[in-house]
Amino acid sequence: LIDVKIEEYNDGVIIFGGFKDGKNIAFNSYNDHRIAMALAILATQLEGEFFLNDGDCIKDSFPTFFYELDKILH
Repeated sequence: LIDVKIEEYNDGVIIFGGFKDGKNIAFNSYNDHRIAMALAILATQLEGEFFLNDGDCIKDSFPTFFYELDKILH
């Protein structure tokens, strides 16, 4: 579904590639704020519509996450 190459390092990862065919895609965070934030960041590199189910869980740990992400992107 998403064509990526991931290089793992002791202090993080580098992700190359992504979903680029302009279609809509949906992910489920399973109410895990860490997964939801990671998927939201991934969405910044995708074309088309991106839907994040259970994304509201982010507000419990980082209420201004989407505001901060938008500031970084613009």
